Amino acid sequence: YAQELLSKTEMLSFVEPLLGKRNAELFEEFKRILSAAGSPNGPTPSTEDSWYSVPLSEIDFFRCRQCSPSYRALPRDYPAPPCSDRSDEEKKILNDIWVSLPKGSEESYTFRHMRRNHCEEVLFRCEDERFEIDMAIDSNAATLRRLE
Repeated sequence: YAQELLSKTEMLSFVEPLLGKRNAELFEEFKRILSAAGSPNGPTPSTEDSWYSVPLSEIDFFRCRQCSPSYRALPRDYPAPPCSDRSDEEKKILNDIWVSLPKGSEESYTFRHMRRNHCEEVLFRCEDERFEIDMAIDSNAATLRRLE
C-alpha cells in the first residue's frame, strides 16, 4: 500500500483476516485511519495524524510517481494542504501534488555550506531553535486537545 501497488480496498481485504474478528476495535481504528488518509472528500485529517509530523525531507519519494527527473508526486495518502479562497481557475492551475526534489550535485549543497561568518551561524541556530520550539508547542497543543 505504501508503494501505491494496492488500493485501500485491497489493503483492507488483506488486513481483515489478520485483525478482523479477534481485534475488532483495532481493525475499526485501522479502517478509520486508512479512510481519512489523503481523502479530499472524507474526514479532514487532524493535526494529530502522522503525516503532519513527518517533514518532507523524510518522505521516501522514490516510490512515488515521477513526471521529470526532479519532480515527484506526493504520496496518494498525503493529506491535501488546507487552502481557502481559491477560485475554480486557481484550483485547476495551482499545484498541490508535485514536489521538486534535488537531483545530482545540488543534493549535497545545503544551506549549511553557505554559512560564512559567526553572525550568520548564530542567526541560523536561532531560527532552528525557534522552529523546534514551535514544533514542540504544536505537538503539546495537539496532545492537550486529544486528552480533552
